[in-house]
Amino acid sequence: MNKYTCSTFHLNKFTAVFILLMVSSKVYCFDVYTFVPWKYYLEKGELHQTKNLDDYLTQYGTKKAFVIYPKGMFTQDKPDPVKIEQAAKLSRKNSDALISFDIEIGNKMKPETILPTVEKTLNLYHKNNGNNLVGVYGLLPQNTVGSNFKPSKYSKLNEKYANIASLTTVLSPVLYNYDGEDFEKWKISADFAFEETKEYSNTHKIIPYLSPIYKVKRRTDNPKGFVIKQLSESDMKKRLNYLKSLNADGVLIWESSQSIEFDKSQPIFNPYTGWGKAVIDTVKSR
Repeated sequence: MNKYTCSTFHLNKFTAVFILLMVSSKVYCFDVYTFVPWKYYLEKGELHQTKNLDDYLTQYGTKKAFVIYPKGMFTQDKPDPVKIEQAAKLSRKNSDALISFDIEIGNKMKPETILPTVEKTLNLYHKNNGNNLVGVYGLLPQNTVGSNFKPSKYSKLNEKYANIASLTTVLSPVLYNYDGEDFEKWKISADFAFEETKEYSNTHKIIPYLSPIYKVKRRTDNPKGFVIKQLSESDMKKRLNYLKSLNADGVLIWESSQSIEFDKSQPIFNPYTGWGKAVIDTVKSR
């Protein structure tokens, strides 16, 4: 091997190693979005009240999600151009936020009762230059509501909802704790949901809804609310780590404003223990 050949060999070897390092060093981004309308949080041992917990959480590195409910987009169950324009305006003011339309109307087993409304809503949103980070709750892929479901049935249903992908940039499987603390049953839903979104993984961000609680029973004083149990640090960390292993692009932590604890008190966000610590640790470890 002459000097020129040897130099070329080493140069090519260096170039190959450099390219390999560049590829392998690609940063995996796992964003944590929150929509948790709780009123109370702990900080340095003191209880604080807030009008918007999501604003407070951003100091830890989380991002805000805006879930647009029917009253924020419909009038008499029909897409309202004025309301949807406001949703688009909200998204432009919060350019790094995730917008998720919760279009729970019609019969989900009959896409023809839902899709026209979804399509009109999203077209109006885009017409008003809404933020591109937008998705729809629980339609593509369909929410299996726990681990007891027939995969073939939901796969066929997802095919019928496929057009939603052309109007969104985010797909959000709903991975609530329908089976309580049971992690293995939770994984069944997660595995199926991510298998169903595989064909979109190069064109869409996959950011599932994840709940930090599970429901124990319905409230006797408020039919819209539930008595809840908050997930432990271990239970939440297992779920977050598993979503990372499935190459999720992030997670949308969602909870209700109507929840109460066993003693009828308001739930409190705690960044030092329980699911709160798991979320904060996940954000810090990105």
